Amino acid sequence: MNQRLRALPTKTGRPNTRPSRWGGLIYRSAVLLLLALITHAVGKPTAVERCIDDRMQQVLDSHQLKPSQLTASVRVSEVTKATNFCNGGNGRLNWSR
Repeated sequence: MNQRLRALPTKTGRPNTRPSRWGGLIYRSAVLLLLALITHAVGKPTAVERCIDDRMQQVLDSHQLKPSQLTASVRVSEVTKATNFCNGGNGRLNWSR
């Protein structure tokens, strides 16, 4: 009974082969796809931004104006009203003292 403990297993009939590259390729592809989806989502306007743009276009169309014809103060006022409307308000600015 001359048995010795070995730190490494005995060699089997199968030689050591390099690990498959498929795992790494699948992982990198998944990471790339995830980054592409995140980039796509970040680039799209939010629902509120789309709503504000639509409201601004309605104002321009109703007055038959082009965006360049609005003064800065009117643009700020209309964007504020559109933001109020799109966030659940009625779109009117009611100032109280």
